[in-house]
Amino acid sequence: MHQCHRGRYTSLLRLLLSVLLAGLSCAAAADSAWRFNDVSRVVAISDVHGAYDAFLRTLQVSNVVDAKAHWQGADTHLVITGDMLDRGADSRKVMDLLMRLEGEAAAAGGVVHVLLGNHEVMNLVGDLRYVAAGEYAAFAAEETQAEREEWFSRFTARAPESLAPEQVREQFDRARPPGFFAHRRAFRADGVYGQWLLNKPLVIVIDGTVFVHGGLSPVAATLGLAGMNRSLGAELRAYAGAMATLTDAALLHPGDSFYAHRRLLEVLPADVERTAEVLAAIATVVSPPEISIHQADGPLWYRGQPGCPTIVELERLTASLASLDAERVVIGHTPTAGRKVVSRLGGRIIEIDTGMLQSYYKGSGHALLMQQDALSVIREDGRVEMIDEDTRLTGAGSRTTVRLAQMLSEGDVVLGETRNDGATAAQVTYEGQSVNAWFYRASGKARNLEVAAYRLDRLLGLDMVPVTVQRTLNGKVGALQFERSNLIDEAGRIAAQAGADAWCPLPVQWSAMYLFDALTRQPARSAQQLQYQQGTWQVVLAGHNDAFSARSGRPAYLKGVALEVTGAWRDMLSQLTPARVDQALGDVLDARRQKALLQRRDELLEGG
Repeated sequence: MHQCHRGRYTSLLRLLLSVLLAGLSCAAAADSAWRFNDVSRVVAISDVHGAYDAFLRTLQVSNVVDAKAHWQGADTHLVITGDMLDRGADSRKVMDLLMRLEGEAAAAGGVVHVLLGNHEVMNLVGDLRYVAAGEYAAFAAEETQAEREEWFSRFTARAPESLAPEQVREQFDRARPPGFFAHRRAFRADGVYGQWLLNKPLVIVIDGTVFVHGGLSPVAATLGLAGMNRSLGAELRAYAGAMATLTDAALLHPGDSFYAHRRLLEVLPADVERTAEVLAAIATVVSPPEISIHQADGPLWYRGQPGCPTIVELERLTASLASLDAERVVIGHTPTAGRKVVSRLGGRIIEIDTGMLQSYYKGSGHALLMQQDALSVIREDGRVEMIDEDTRLTGAGSRTTVRLAQMLSEGDVVLGETRNDGATAAQVTYEGQSVNAWFYRASGKARNLEVAAYRLDRLLGLDMVPVTVQRTLNGKVGALQFERSNLIDEAGRIAAQAGADAWCPLPVQWSAMYLFDALTRQPARSAQQLQYQQGTWQVVLAGHNDAFSARSGRPAYLKGVALEVTGAWRDMLSQLTPARVDQALGDVLDARRQKALLQRRDELLEGG
């Protein structure tokens, strides 16, 4: 789990695209190594992050291990979808347990599948920003003072001359705590954990269900199952091997940050004679990037499955699942809002990162159980839970859109002050829970346009307009719209130069917004009407009281914008029949505006 810097990995050797595509010709035969059929029972757990005790309890209540932590799962397939490491102190205990269970499971007819997560890869390549002190301490007994002094002397050689010896020592001890060098040895390509991890896959398929850490981006449709595992795995092994060679040659130090590798090697003296092995290792690290396991749209980092609008992600996911001959995907990496296992897109996405490391993520252990294609969830305390719809796009914590709409429709409302645009602040209380909202008076008979915008958003699967219901308050008909918190508008985003790490790339979200605005004939989209959820940078659209014109054609602000009506948009627009539009919007949009909406739909289907 990691929300920042995903797109900043720019130093790894990438296999050339031509090599990756060439490997796809034999993908069908190679898939068998990572495809499993007729499995009677699957238990999937994600993002342990060193929470050994919670992990063990979760395995026990799932009947995978017994009271003494030995395998009792018979022919169960246990799937760990990455991120055993970082932030929690007991990562080593988690790995040791799984390494032992691999053998015990095999003897009993079961299988333990450990998949790589982004944090495993970070440890392998020297990105140590999230390693906890306790993780280093677990290796302290295997580190000698002589080893520390050897690397201290090399550290001192690089230190600025202005630093006093005691300052250099203080910096060294702070940056390389006891156990640091033994930890780095263990994660080398030839180390006990390095060798183990470097032979793990990124993606597997069990009975039509894909298991992957981050998600299935469009890269999955291009590379396929064998391409993601074989080619991207080879890329990682090449880099890790080069690191070991360069560390042995003292050209890189165990404490050198991944981000500094290329810079350190590019300034090496050119007149020094080096072995062919060292020269090849240098070339591996400094080669320019092409395709990488580390990119934001790779299978370990992708957040589009929980973060992109339905209408965007549905098309992408459909293509990826088809390329893998699968029906759904199980992902970790992104903690769910309510710290429960949830689903999206009609069950085609199952999100199982429930923030097991309670001290950091405030969650608990959950295991997804798959038996005879039936899904259930068991918590580390033994309770069984239902799989709810993903709530992240509501911006309302653990509340689903259905629950939030119920609160707005049936809750007690206290109105406050009115803004310049006519919206009145409101507090809504329902069954002891309160949310903030805005009340917009309808602009005329059957012209409750904010409600119309939200309902149309739901018909399309846009997921950008906040939950909005029609209410009569103080005798006035209007729209009661949920107020999402922690928002920033477009002007603020530009000023902060933020959003590059959006879970769903901003250009992708803007393209969807443009199509929605063309369909509704939104006359303009001011900076105040284009907002973002900070952290995820999901687009939130407001201010539709001037939309839904009775005229056809594009609004002026979109005259020069290229509108791409993709397959998913074409399907959704085709489903906006006159009968369906009238059924969904008839009470909030008059007949003239419904007719114009359908005309604009036809214009988009005909090419904009």
